[in-house]
Amino acid sequence: LIFRVKNIYYEYGYLAQAISIAKDNVTLLTHFESVARAKYRGGAGLQSAVIKVQVELGKLEDRLRSLQDLTRPIVAKLNFSLNRPSHLPLPLPKALPAEKHDVADKELFSLLRAENPSLKVLDFMAAKEDFAIKLAEKNFFPDMTLGVDYIDTSSRSDMDPKDNGKDPVIAKLSINVPIWHQKYNAIGKEAKARRRAFLRDRKEKENLLIADLEMALYQLRDADRKINLYGDTLLPKAEQNVKINLLAFTSE
Repeated sequence: LIFRVKNIYYEYGYLAQAISIAKDNVTLLTHFESVARAKYRGGAGLQSAVIKVQVELGKLEDRLRSLQDLTRPIVAKLNFSLNRPSHLPLPLPKALPAEKHDVADKELFSLLRAENPSLKVLDFMAAKEDFAIKLAEKNFFPDMTLGVDYIDTSSRSDMDPKDNGKDPVIAKLSINVPIWHQKYNAIGKEAKARRRAFLRDRKEKENLLIADLEMALYQLRDADRKINLYGDTLLPKAEQNVKINLLAFTSE
């Protein structure tokens, strides 16, 4: 549940940033469009430049409307995960907290092997078959049954024999000798086969989970690299490029 809520919330945060960027782009292109129209009216610009800017502006406005319309289903998903009515509004996140994990990769793999619920289920099933194997081995030993019984008797009124009216108590001992060895062998073999199958499934599941964790760690490292690249290098250069192009466009 926590993972689902955080996943949807970060999706909502990404949408908020996308809407903000789209609004900035619309504002910027609106300014470009007004400059292009002014230059065209003054005879210093081409009509094709005005139309080109207007086409791009229309695309951006359509994207902005699509992003804004996307808030409703995402808010509904988030409200559902929080056990709230789907129509209740939620404000757009202003900023998403940057999360850093301080757990070493080696420790994460150890935790996966020891604490993953799917692996624990398969461990339990294998342990269950271990118990079944031990029970099957006990079938080869004789079963001894000890018991006590009694006979309900009533008192005689016509005479008074010794222990008249006392219920006799009988001790019983029975021994079952195992003779169906093939049957018992088959039961043991079936339990061993099921145990091997569960252990094989566990190994396959563990390998799959390790591969998924490796990919998740790669994606995390790659995302960190991209955050640093865009934040420290590409975004400042892009902002500088926009200013230069805007200055060149307005001064032509």
